[in-house]
Amino acid sequence: ERQMFVLADRDAETRKSAFHAEVLGRVCRLGGSGGIALRGLDVEDIARLLPNQEEASRLRELTGGNPFFLSQLLPLVIDGPVSGASALRERLPFSIREAIGRHLEGLSEDSKRVLDYAAVIGREFEVNLLTLAIGDAVRVERSLSESASSRLLESRRSSPGQFRFVHALVRELIYESLDPGIRAEYHRSIALALER
Repeated sequence: ERQMFVLADRDAETRKSAFHAEVLGRVCRLGGSGGIALRGLDVEDIARLLPNQEEASRLRELTGGNPFFLSQLLPLVIDGPVSGASALRERLPFSIREAIGRHLEGLSEDSKRVLDYAAVIGREFEVNLLTLAIGDAVRVERSLSESASSRLLESRRSSPGQFRFVHALVRELIYESLDPGIRAEYHRSIALALER
């Protein structure tokens, strides 16, 4: 009798845990094992779940196609139209807020601070601007690397020196969680950096 085992793993978490890396390594060395890299759902996939293409495009932009985020947001959209991203943000389920919060907890304090600045700049940002605003190129580079390894950011292959948040929801929740005084301070730092 043949048996099949299915393991689900986040590669960013495996890199952080020697135990997970060891277990996954052993499984991969077994005969007949293989892996499948999953990606986010695209607009066409999401549109199959919704009555209108515009909502599918908006949800794809907000979630990056993340099936968990989509499963939590679809009931809000299906219940009736949500006018604007801010209205949707106000109705975000706790489950999404908690999942993003847990994901951010695994980052260093430096990376969290760099992500805070990046969130103030916007969904997409230039590394040079971020570095000028923060004033420490080494910290920015290390933090961007850590955040990209954790699948929170991705580099823009078509635009070297630019990054973007993988999920707009992550950027928006980071931004909205900032203390208003700190947010204003970061806006000032970024404005001064833009003037240079």
